[in-house]
Order: sequence, then C-alpha cells, then structure tokens
Amino acid sequence: NPALKALPDIVVDDNLGFAKDRTISRLIEMQSIEYLVAHAQLHLPQNLLALQEAQSKARAAATAAAPPTPSEAVEPRPQ
Repeated sequence: NPALKALPDIVVDDNLGFAKDRTISRLIEMQSIEYLVAHAQLHLPQNLLALQEAQSKARAAATAAAPPTPSEAVEPRPQ
C-alpha cells in the first residue's frame, strides 16, 4: 500500500529496549551455576548433587587460575 510507505516508522513502546536488555540479562543469569542450584533446591532436588559438584569444580578452577594474594606469595628474605 503506497499510503503506508509515506508514514514514518512507529515506535510501539519506549520501554522495548529496556525489556530486551532485561530479558538478555535474565537469560544470562539463568545459565549461572548459582541460579541452577537455587532452582534445583526448589524444584529438582534430585539434580542438586550434580549441580553442587559442578559448582565446586568451577570454584576450584577459578581458585587455581587466580594469581596468589600478597599473603600467599612467598618472597625470599634478604640475608
């Protein structure tokens, strides 16, 4: 319809950008181990052990990858 081509683009909702950003944020959050553990505690307790094991492995990997803190670093003492 040629009459529709003359109309400017219509913005349906100014909050659409916020809704999109919030949806993406929630989807990312729902992929985290912490969220999955909390969800399993409420809805799927039979899966909780597997999630807790995954969570402890993720923590161990993060700890191993982290640089040592100043108190953990061993510096040679001058003699």
